[in-house]
Amino acid sequence: MFNRNRGYPIVIAIILVLILSVAIYGNAVAEDGISKERQGSFEEVIQPWIKGWFIDHAVEISHTDNVKVERRLVSSTLYRFENIDEQERYSVSVIYHVVILDRPSNIIIQGLKEQQIIFLLKGNDVIDYFPFDEYWKENILIIQ
Repeated sequence: MFNRNRGYPIVIAIILVLILSVAIYGNAVAEDGISKERQGSFEEVIQPWIKGWFIDHAVEISHTDNVKVERRLVSSTLYRFENIDEQERYSVSVIYHVVILDRPSNIIIQGLKEQQIIFLLKGNDVIDYFPFDEYWKENILIIQ
């Protein structure tokens, strides 16, 4: 992945875990009180939007900091729907795998991150979204 032989077994193990987690958990919808229509909107509008964002931002390189960041979507889950003042608000939890390579020090940091995002929909369009701070979901792995 980053031309380092030492980290290959770890990277392969993480990739295997990610593949299995997507196969087992997939992209879930919380069933608690969310109508089928709202679940359908999540699956047909919001999930493709999230997947598209992760495709567009899969790899980012900061030339000023000389840092490379890779992201891979693991899952997205709808956990709440609210209609406030005729605004449809979808609360979504997104889990993704992150690999950060600090090129000057040649240190790799990797792990799972989670972020909650509120999406505003109008019909079949995402009109706005409000991401909250992302956080590490588990202990991070540092490879030197």
